[in-house]
Amino acid sequence: MILIKVADISNEARPMEVAEPWLDRLLQEFFKQSDAEKLEGLPVTPFMDRDKVTKPSSQVSFIGLVLLPLFEALGELLPELQVFHLFIHTFIYLCLEISSM
Repeated sequence: MILIKVADISNEARPMEVAEPWLDRLLQEFFKQSDAEKLEGLPVTPFMDRDKVTKPSSQVSFIGLVLLPLFEALGELLPELQVFHLFIHTFIYLCLEISSM
């Protein structure tokens, strides 16, 4: 079961040229949802609000809270997958660099 979940959310563990287009699509989907919530007068899902979320901040939070712990657990089960930690840490570094500009 963990393999299916990791595969589903693994784009940030891939090279930047693969990960970033998927991230852009996901953020657009989130922003459309929060826009619809605002129009309907509903509470806005915090991590989907285009007025409060940036690409780097969303990714640092998602990677740190969700993706990295899953890959660390998977790496304990399948050590050959630990190489993905490098991609994940590189992506976090790039996001932090962008957000500090």
